[in-house]
Amino acid sequence: MRWSSEDRTAERLLGTRVSCPPMIGDAPARVELPLNVHTSGRKPLLREAAGELRALVRHHELLRYMTMNSLRSTYDGTFFGYLWWLLDPMLNTAVYLFMVGIVMQRGGGDFALFLATSLVVWKFFSSSTRNAIGLMGSKAPLMRQVMFPRSVLPLAGALAETVRFGFAVVALLLFGTLFGVYPDPSLWAIVPITAIILVLGLGFGYLLSALNILFRDTYALTGYWFQLWFYLSPGLYTIDAIPERYQRVYMLNPFATLLPALHTVILDHESPDWDAVAKQGVVASGFLVVGFLVFVRLQRLFAKLQ
Repeated sequence: MRWSSEDRTAERLLGTRVSCPPMIGDAPARVELPLNVHTSGRKPLLREAAGELRALVRHHELLRYMTMNSLRSTYDGTFFGYLWWLLDPMLNTAVYLFMVGIVMQRGGGDFALFLATSLVVWKFFSSSTRNAIGLMGSKAPLMRQVMFPRSVLPLAGALAETVRFGFAVVALLLFGTLFGVYPDPSLWAIVPITAIILVLGLGFGYLLSALNILFRDTYALTGYWFQLWFYLSPGLYTIDAIPERYQRVYMLNPFATLLPALHTVILDHESPDWDAVAKQGVVASGFLVVGFLVFVRLQRLFAKLQ
């Protein structure tokens, strides 16, 4: 078995000796591998989750390393390197602006900034979830060999995307100045709304990371699912475009609240509907708890199914 340099660094951080399995021809021989779970009996789920959280805190250095490694590897070897953190949201906006604003003749004076805000936020949410899933898959050899809290991986993927989102917001604010929308003290409201989106994305990340181990097509399917979800959210249009008879159901989508809240803050420099935003915060927190509990319960299967 070949080990990457990053996995060996993770091994050193864990302080765990890792040995490659004996080989039979070109295939590794079957060996018994240590799991980060109890093989006899099953702990109550809440107690097991509490133990996972304590282990997550103890392995904060590993979390930091995995986050930084995810950041470095995204555009590793490219010509523009980290400049892509600024270029990506701008180019993504240009593509949609061409299709919607020029080809379809939709939008108005501030539509470009409206669209840029939607795309930056959606990229943050969808990539947080997909990075969590992808990191779990890429670290399969490490999980088979080393005892460490698996919950580090989805969290590291989400935190790395949060850093990228910070650079994307800077690009977004610079883009806004072209339309006479300058930074304002009211922009502090981006922070709590972003935190809710991060919590929601992390909840999906934990849930889908666990499901991806059992059903390997999960990661591929999420690409289509997030694309459809974006079109069902007010990112290319306002909620007024939704027929009134469907709006009650439409508002069940958390981004029917969160995207307009960010549009209000960034475009209008006004306070959003904080009551509605707070409700979505409760929903996101509840989903994170559910996703984490599912992840903890299924993680005993990870090494066996890799």
